Amino acid sequence: QYFTGPVSYAFGHGLTYSRFAYSNLRLDTASVDGDGTVTAFVDVRNTGSVAAKEVVQLYATAPGSDGIARPQRQLRGFEKVSLASGQTATVSIEVAAKDLWFWDEDAGKAVWDEGAWRIQVGPEAGVGPATFVTLTGPPRPALATVMTVPDGIRLNLNAPHTAIHANLSATDIDQSFFDLGAPGVEVVYTTSDPAVAIVDDRGAVTPAGLGAATITATVTANGLTKSSSFPVVVQGDDDGPVIDLPDQVLQVTGTSATATVAGTAELLPTGSTATVAYLIAPMDENSAEATIDADGAFTATKAGRTRITAVATISDGSATPTTMVQSAWITVLPTQAAPVIAGAVNQTPSGPSGSYAGDVTVTFDVTAGALPVVETKVDDGEWTLAPGRSVIVTGEGTHTVAARVFDQLGRSAETSITVVIASALPGPGAASAVTAPGRLTLSAAGAGVSVEYSPDGATWLPYSGPLAIFGWVYYRAVNEIGSGEVGLVWVPQDTTPPTITVTPPAITVTPPAVTVNPPDVVVPTPVVSIPPAAPAPPVVVPAPIVTVVPPAAAPDDRASAAPPILATPVVKSTRPTIKGTAKVGKKLTARPGNWTAGATYSYKWYASGKVIAKATGPTLKLTKAMAGKKIQVKVTGKLSGYTSATRASLPTRKVAKK
Repeated sequence: QYFTGPVSYAFGHGLTYSRFAYSNLRLDTASVDGDGTVTAFVDVRNTGSVAAKEVVQLYATAPGSDGIARPQRQLRGFEKVSLASGQTATVSIEVAAKDLWFWDEDAGKAVWDEGAWRIQVGPEAGVGPATFVTLTGPPRPALATVMTVPDGIRLNLNAPHTAIHANLSATDIDQSFFDLGAPGVEVVYTTSDPAVAIVDDRGAVTPAGLGAATITATVTANGLTKSSSFPVVVQGDDDGPVIDLPDQVLQVTGTSATATVAGTAELLPTGSTATVAYLIAPMDENSAEATIDADGAFTATKAGRTRITAVATISDGSATPTTMVQSAWITVLPTQAAPVIAGAVNQTPSGPSGSYAGDVTVTFDVTAGALPVVETKVDDGEWTLAPGRSVIVTGEGTHTVAARVFDQLGRSAETSITVVIASALPGPGAASAVTAPGRLTLSAAGAGVSVEYSPDGATWLPYSGPLAIFGWVYYRAVNEIGSGEVGLVWVPQDTTPPTITVTPPAITVTPPAVTVNPPDVVVPTPVVSIPPAAPAPPVVVPAPIVTVVPPAAAPDDRASAAPPILATPVVKSTRPTIKGTAKVGKKLTARPGNWTAGATYSYKWYASGKVIAKATGPTLKLTKAMAGKKIQVKVTGKLSGYTSATRASLPTRKVAKK
């Protein structure tokens, strides 16, 4: 598909009025992966007699290029440089590896040829110094584009069931399409004004009131999020005739699914007459392999989707009748069971009698066949969508958490679960101390309660057993709620003198053995008797006298060792909670939690991390400006003699619009 014959002038030829020489081509890397870049540097010299501009061109050739399946070269970058006569400049051109792709017709996506790519830089195609860079692999999968192609922009209150469809698509970096229903791909549809237009989780938009709204589809995949939007306009009674043609969902029973399409023409002015005929356009999707007659009798032979069209010919007494066209989707599902939903709390009760202490997350499980959207409500609240099929329950007391789910055939399932949230865990209370000279034993009662001690009241250490210590010692009991009352105890010094025993070494002197050999003589040897040497007496070293002087006993006057000043204690509390429904027009109430007795506290409200002006009371009225934001409250407690403390609640779900 690429021309490989001789040419009179190469691509890029003749773009200057002087002559230029290229040399010293080098790259900043010898290899690059699909997400990287490679930069080429080349020295360009104006060898002509006049100043001129030169277009420096970079061409890339794929590994094994034959000019048939792959081109001999591709222009992948260029730079313009101005040089005086005789002047030399270094020019750099950067190439992104993700641009080195080819379309694979069979795979239906872009591919990247791995291996050694030839990089040539010069004044035109095929001329100039060349070198190589190795492409080690394709780019990582990434969300590249998100696009909505709506099949209309106008809706009418007289046709409340007629929908505009977003027709959303999203592509990967290789230009292949994402399966928007696959795990790991999240799709969220929103409307700028639910009082005008409502959008469901499949991107079908229906009218709610007069006006205009913007519909936004947001896709998250491979860690990236992108959106696409389109406008819709909702008209009313005085906007002429309309066709109300709803989308429908059928189920295959046996070998076919049949239905009569419900379509009506709301005709204005009064007295107009119309005839409606139904058809499946030749180019429209019909994966259900369906047929429809002019009266709207629809028959599908398999699961799939079919786009049907209603054509209304309206006569209002004039010579020329008016023709209107409206389309809708019929989705045909395989036979499937009705949905079932169940709820569970994946937390261990930490309060009395199987209750929970603090916030509780309730998660619901839905069987296959139901829509992947769960609605929940807590107590007497309103039904709201539950992201991740879970809801967080806050506040003390007994709560009923209900959930429901619908399948595409309109069948529903509902369940509820009761959650009891007890008051905050009790504080750890006070620890006990038992002293003996030079020894301290601490203890505390209660599950989950441990003990800490401190020599100075500032640095606290975990207590694991009796301590060899003397002097003033602080101690306290602690649990996950905080610390209890700090105690102070005097541990007297151990004055018992130590016992020292010195054992003298035993010294034994052994005399040497003496042997006398008489000389040889001719005369008879006289008998000589030499008595053995008397053994040396043992040497006795007297034991040294050791005198141990015990240390002077410390007087029991505690004032002589005054305790250090205890660091100011901090006001303790449990996490505050927010009660109410996160929806515009509703009111939220802050529950401050359990604080150190006698503490006073103040409030500060936040919307998605930003302070809400003048919101300093225990309640907050949700306004339109807070829609789409998560609300959080911070409570600051103060008490004389204590260091103040601030605790923040968990954020609510995003504030819903009315």
